[in-house]
Amino acid sequence: MNIVGPARLILLRAGKYDYGEVELINPLHLVGPNNIGKTSLIAVLQFLYIDDQRFMHFSREMAETRKYYFPDQNSYLLFECLTPVGYCVVGVQGRGPIRSYEFQRFAYQGHYDAADFLNEERCVRDPEEVRGRLAAKDFRLLEPRQLRAALTGIGDNRGVNLGLVPIRQRDHYERFRAVFGNLLRLAHLRQDELKQFLLEINRNDFQQPEIDLGASYSNQYRKVCEQAEGLRELRAIIDDVRRVLELAALRDDVQRLLPGLWVAVRAEYGRVEADLLQRKKTLEETCVRMDEEGARLADTEKQCKEERDTLLQEIGGITGELVRHEQDKEGFRDFLVDFETSRKMTWSSDLIGLAQFLIRQRSFLQSRCEGGWTRKNENWPECGTGSSNFPAMLRLSCCRISPQPMRTRCSG
Repeated sequence: MNIVGPARLILLRAGKYDYGEVELINPLHLVGPNNIGKTSLIAVLQFLYIDDQRFMHFSREMAETRKYYFPDQNSYLLFECLTPVGYCVVGVQGRGPIRSYEFQRFAYQGHYDAADFLNEERCVRDPEEVRGRLAAKDFRLLEPRQLRAALTGIGDNRGVNLGLVPIRQRDHYERFRAVFGNLLRLAHLRQDELKQFLLEINRNDFQQPEIDLGASYSNQYRKVCEQAEGLRELRAIIDDVRRVLELAALRDDVQRLLPGLWVAVRAEYGRVEADLLQRKKTLEETCVRMDEEGARLADTEKQCKEERDTLLQEIGGITGELVRHEQDKEGFRDFLVDFETSRKMTWSSDLIGLAQFLIRQRSFLQSRCEGGWTRKNENWPECGTGSSNFPAMLRLSCCRISPQPMRTRCSG
C-alpha cells in the first residue's frame, strides 16, 4: 500500500554522517548509545515539514545547528517523498562558511539516484555538476513560502505538489507547525506548553467549544471582548504583518551573511594591499635606478657639452682658415704658374749677376785702396766706366724682383 509521505531519508556529509540512508515507509526504531546522532537524525525532519527556521527546535542554537548539519557546500539532506503525482525528492543544501552556513531547498521529480550526487569514487560531486545532472529532472529552488505551499497545496509552489500537510485553511499550517515541533521535543516541554499542546491536538473533540462568561464574569468578559476586537483588527492587517516578518527574515538573512562577507573582504583587502606594497617597492627600486641613470646621463651630457665646445672652437679656427684660404684664393685668381716660374728664374739669374757684379766691385775697391790715391786719376776712366753701369744694373734688378707697382715706379 502506497502512502503519501517521505519514503527515504539520505544524508550526505551532514552532521555526523558522511553517507546515511534510512527507509521511512515502515516503522523505524533507533537504538544506540548516547551522543551518536539519533536525536539529530530525527530532528532533520524539520527541514522538510517546517518552512521557517525560526520555528525549528534543536538542542543547539540555530547558528551552531546550521554549522553542524551543513559544514560546506557539499552537505545535503535529501527526502524522497511519495506525492499524489508520483515520487519527488526534496533536498536541502548547505551554502558554506562564507554565507554563515545557511542552506537552500530544492526539489526535482523522480526517485533518488546516488549517481546524481556521488562520483565513481563515492565522493560528493561539485554543486554545479549536481545541478547540471538534475536539470533534466525539473530541478527547482524553493523559498520557504514555496515549500509551505508545496506541503499544503495552498499558494505558489513553483509546480511542486507534495501534499504532505493537507489543510483547508491557510492558518492551520501554523497549528501543524507548532504540533510537529512539540512532538519532536516532548521531553523538553514545560507544563503550560504541554497543556497548550494537548488543547491544540484535541480542539475538535471538545463537546462544549464555548463558555459563556457574561453571567458571572462580566468585567472579565468585557475585557475578553475588547481583546477579541483587538485581535480581529490585528487579523485585518495580517498580510501586512506577514510582509513585515518576511522582510525582517530577509534582513536577518542578510545580517547573517555579513560576517562571512566581511572575512572575505578582509582577505581580499589583505591580498590587494600586499600586491600594492610589492608594486610600491618595485617602483621605488626603479626610481632609484632611474636617479642613478639620470646622474650618469647628466655627467655624460656635461662631457658631451665640453667636447662640443672644443669642437666648436676647432670649427671656428678651421672656419677662419677657410676664410683666409678663400681670400688667398681670390688674391691668386690671376696667378699663372708658368709665367711666375719664368719670372722666378729670371730673378734668380739677375740675383746671380748682381752678386757677381758686387764681387767685382769689391775687388776693385780693394785694389784701389791698395794702389793708393796716386793712381786715382789714371785708373778713373775704367772705374768710371764700371761705375756708370752700376746704377742701371741695380735698378734693372730691383724692377725685376719687385712687384708690379714698384716695376712701374722704376720704369718711370
